[in-house]
Amino acid sequence: MIKREVEYYENYPRTAKELGNRAAEGAAYCSLGIAYRKLGDYTQAIECQKQNLNINKELGNRIGEGGAYGNIGNVYHASVISNKP
Repeated sequence: MIKREVEYYENYPRTAKELGNRAAEGAAYCSLGIAYRKLGDYTQAIECQKQNLNINKELGNRIGEGGAYGNIGNVYHASVISNKP
């Protein structure tokens, strides 16, 4: 089920980028990162959340930055609990 979630979310950032909607692109990377975290692919999850963070910084969205930092922390926490760095 989660693999299917990732498959759908992988299209989201590309579509948002094609539309020129940076806020939606950041949200897309956030969603994709959460899906990768659920899947246990922590490396991909971190990369997506970093993309989300960078986009929010670019947009000056401090609330989005805070959320991205929180999500990055959640990924590191999940990796420690599962013993998968």
